[in-house]
Amino acid sequence: MDWGNKTLWVWMWVILSLAAGSVWAEEVPLFPKQSFAGGAWRLRARQVTYDAPTRTYTAEGRVEIVQGDRRLTAEWAQVHETTKIVTLKGNVVLVLEGDIFSGQEGTFNLVTRSGEMWGARLFLQRNHFRLDSALIRKTGEHTFYAEEATVTTCDADRPAWSFKTRKMKVVLEGSARGRGNTLRLGGVPVFFTPFLTLPALTKRQSGLLIPNVEFSKASGTVLEFPLYWAISNHADATFYQNYLSKRGYMQGVDLRYRGRRDAAGELRFVYLKDGRRDTQVTNRYWAAGMVDQPLTSNLDLRLTLDHVSDSAFLERFNFGYLGISRYSRDLLANFGRQLEPEEIKTRVTTLLVSGNFPWANITTFGRNYQKLRAHERFPFNQAPGALFTTLTMPVKNLPLMVGLESSYGYFLQEQGGRGHRLDFHPQAWLQTNLFSVLSFEGRAGFRETIFLVDKADPERR
Repeated sequence: MDWGNKTLWVWMWVILSLAAGSVWAEEVPLFPKQSFAGGAWRLRARQVTYDAPTRTYTAEGRVEIVQGDRRLTAEWAQVHETTKIVTLKGNVVLVLEGDIFSGQEGTFNLVTRSGEMWGARLFLQRNHFRLDSALIRKTGEHTFYAEEATVTTCDADRPAWSFKTRKMKVVLEGSARGRGNTLRLGGVPVFFTPFLTLPALTKRQSGLLIPNVEFSKASGTVLEFPLYWAISNHADATFYQNYLSKRGYMQGVDLRYRGRRDAAGELRFVYLKDGRRDTQVTNRYWAAGMVDQPLTSNLDLRLTLDHVSDSAFLERFNFGYLGISRYSRDLLANFGRQLEPEEIKTRVTTLLVSGNFPWANITTFGRNYQKLRAHERFPFNQAPGALFTTLTMPVKNLPLMVGLESSYGYFLQEQGGRGHRLDFHPQAWLQTNLFSVLSFEGRAGFRETIFLVDKADPERR
C-alpha cells in the first residue's frame, strides 16, 4: 500500500468517526435545547457514546441519569434523543425521594415519567411497603400497576406474612388496591379475599399502617395493628395494638419529635399483662429511647433510656414493629448510637449535659445499670458525675502554659456500697528556645485521687 492509499484510509476513518459522532465523556447533558418540568436531564457513566444517525446515547459502567432529586442508575443504558425513551439493564434502580423502584431491566419515558421494570420491586421506606412482581408498570408520576404480585411489610426474603394478589394498583400518598388476594402466613395460603386496600404512604399522614403477622413458639400467633398519628410538622406518634394468642394483649407507643439545632427525641413504652400460667412475671414492660436536646448555645443534653421489667422480655418479644433489633437500628440511623443487644443482661440508662466554653469543657452526667441476673453482683451506678477540662492557657508573657483535668463521681449500689471519688490533675507546659538554636519543651504536673466511702460494699470485705 503506497502513501496515497494510506492517507485515504486515514481520512476515511476520520470521516466515519465524525459521522458517527462518537463522544466519550463522564457526564453529558441530555436534550440541551429543550426544557422539562423538573429541570435538565444529565447522563453520567464511565463511557458514553453518541450515534448521530440514530440519535442515541449508549452508556456503560455505573450509569446515572439525573434530573433534580430523580435518579436512574444501571450498568448499561441507551437513550433515544427523539422519543426520550431510555432502556436500562443490570441492577436498575429508580430513586423516588428516598423510595426505591428497582429491577433487572427497565424502559422509561423521561417526559411522561412512565415505564416498565422486569424482575421488579417497589419499596416505600416510611412504612416498609414492598411490592414484588415479574413486571411492574409505572403508569404515571405517582401510580404503579402489577399482576401476579406479592405485597408485604416484612424485611425478610421469605416474609412471615404476605398477600399474593392477581392485580394490584398503587397510588403513592394514597392506597394500594388489589384484586384476587390470598393471605400467606410463612408462605402457606390461609385466607382469600376478592378485594384488598392497603395504605401506600411516603409522607407523614395519620392513619392505619400495614398490619403485621408473626409466629412465635413462646407467644403463638402475633397480630400487630399499628396506628400512626401525625401530631404536627415536628412531632408524631405510633400506637401498636398487639394480640399474642398465648399471652394476651400488648400495647406499645412510640413518640417522636424534631426541633431546631438538631434537636430530636424518640421514646418508646411497651406493656403486656402476661396471661401465660408458667410465667414468673405478670406485669411486663419496656421503656427505651433517646433524646438529643440543645439547652442553650453552649449546653447540650443527651439521654439514652433502656429499662425493662425482666431479663427475658427483650429476647422473647424481639419481633415485629416492637422488636429491639428493629428499634435499635432506627436509633442508630437517627442518633448515631444504639441500645445494647437483647442478650446483654445489664441495661444502661444515661443522662448527660455537656457545655463547651471558650476556656473549658464541663460535662455532668448520671449512669444507671439495671441488673437482670439475680446471681450477679449489683453494679455501681454513678449519679452525679462530672468532668472538668480546661484548655491550655498561657501565663502572661512567660513561655509557660497551664491546664487542669479533673473529675468527680458519686458511686452507689442498689444494695451495697456507695461513696465519692475526686480526681485532680493540674499540669504545666514549658516551651522555649535556648540561644536561638535549641528548642526545649517540658511538662510537669501531679495527680491526686481522693476516695470517701459512705457505705462499704459488703461483698468486698
